[in-house]
Amino acid sequence: TQTNDCFLLTGETTVSNLTVMDYYYDSGNDTGYGFRFANNAITSTRSPYIQNVTVITKGTPINVSAGPTLSVNSQETNPRGITFNNDGTKMFIVGTTGDDVNEYTLSVGFDLSSIVTFVDSYTVSQCPNPTSVKFNTDGTIMFVTGVGNNNVHSYDLSTGFDVSTASYNETYITNTRDTDNFGLDFNTSGTKMYITGNQNDKIYEYNLSSAFDLSSASFSQDLYIGHLDDEPFGIEFNSDGTRIFIVRTKRNGVEEYSLSTAFDISTMKYIGYYHIGNNPSGIHINPAGTKMFIVGNQSDLVKSYDLDVSYRITQDNDPRGYDTGDAGRGALVDG
Repeated sequence: TQTNDCFLLTGETTVSNLTVMDYYYDSGNDTGYGFRFANNAITSTRSPYIQNVTVITKGTPINVSAGPTLSVNSQETNPRGITFNNDGTKMFIVGTTGDDVNEYTLSVGFDLSSIVTFVDSYTVSQCPNPTSVKFNTDGTIMFVTGVGNNNVHSYDLSTGFDVSTASYNETYITNTRDTDNFGLDFNTSGTKMYITGNQNDKIYEYNLSSAFDLSSASFSQDLYIGHLDDEPFGIEFNSDGTRIFIVRTKRNGVEEYSLSTAFDISTMKYIGYYHIGNNPSGIHINPAGTKMFIVGNQSDLVKSYDLDVSYRITQDNDPRGYDTGDAGRGALVDG
């Protein structure tokens, strides 16, 4: 029945011994209820009788489709981390071979099929074997971490998102908590920083009293995430901090989690998994949540994926492939 109402009830209605499934609530038209009283329903003498009925709502389909790919082998033969500028016209790659940040331009934002040009590289000598790179909002501060010394290093850029203007600023020591830093991310305001570590298979959360200022950082909490895979790599939050995506290298894919409190890792709840293959490590999702980019060192490719539902790559533990979300409303009787 899709978004149509399944049963319009009157006082004489009897529904028994059946399963109602694969429909979902349409908030725009207020349709898609499992059971709903008809406009002319009279229930003063008898109420509807419903017995032994199973209701399975459908929800919004979660579709992920593979898009164009791009080889970065000419600049980095062991790519591990990826990020973009805000409009997707610049891409940045780090890896453990070149020990540098490689900058590319895209003629069309977030489109690997457009003209992609290698521009420049910046050697991050303070961070040997880099595995992740991130920027602040306007691109004037660059952050790099890696497995060489397992700390986080910041660099000032006089021109936003232009690595040729970068200069080293400072280092924040994190190797006292984990000696295998892989992933790095910040919340949108720059007051929280997150690192994934392979030594303890944890995600670490830090507070920054001054936005994007490593000198103001202090440890907040950590969370063990090694239950499904003992090699957590790249991490990426959605814009409001209610979703986090973690690349799992051994599992060869990306895990999706929800957070009941924004940017608070103690409230993470596992949602599901999307398979990538070829030893993925770095991840970036565009601000709209409609394109995901993965890089890995087995094929030295950047892979792009189109997300039909913003910041969703998997269903809520539902093998049929749907997001429960608003769909649960369809199981209610609306008076």
